[in-house]
Amino acid sequence: MSSKSFKVQASKIHMMGLNAQVLAAQSEEAKAVLGVLVSEIGSMASNTLTILEEIDKGCLYLAKDAIDTVRAAHHLEVYQRALDAGVQGESCNLLIATIDSENRKMLQRLSTVKLRLIEYKEKLRDLQGAILFIPALNSLLNINVSGFRDFIEQFKHITEELTSFKEVISTTSSFMIAGITATIETIDAIESPTLHDQEQGEETNETEDVVTSDAAP
Repeated sequence: MSSKSFKVQASKIHMMGLNAQVLAAQSEEAKAVLGVLVSEIGSMASNTLTILEEIDKGCLYLAKDAIDTVRAAHHLEVYQRALDAGVQGESCNLLIATIDSENRKMLQRLSTVKLRLIEYKEKLRDLQGAILFIPALNSLLNINVSGFRDFIEQFKHITEELTSFKEVISTTSSFMIAGITATIETIDAIESPTLHDQEQGEETNETEDVVTSDAAP
């Protein structure tokens, strides 16, 4: 399920919260007993929608970063094939320098993607936090609405929808968090050997510089 689907669900819950407020306002007694509880439904839905808007923005940036990374990986593959084909002389040196430069850019892009994924993961956790109190809210609604026979069926429907909303978001966001965690681990696995190779290359270059310096008359 996409964040767009989440937002449709959250908007639905928000409307239900407004309807519940209208129901509770039909009598002063009901308003006094249920007013605070039904306002919490609207607040929860609003908080959820705000988090989903932030997730949407993050997705746009993440998609762009992912496209840039794939494009850079393709360029690297082309350069590496040319190098493997046995290019000699200055062209070989230029290719090696280009591959090194592109590798560094790739690491920067992967680092950016990783940061975006971490932010996305935190937003999903915020989303999970926003719905944690739904079972308690439902319990309080069921207890307090029992004294108002005219509203029992309407509020029963509301609590059922709230429960369904919590299950959908909880299950889907957990699945998404697991996927993000796996992707972050993959990026870590890519970064580690690449960084190690670069450090070894830099150490080799420094050693060669020292040897050249010592050999000079």
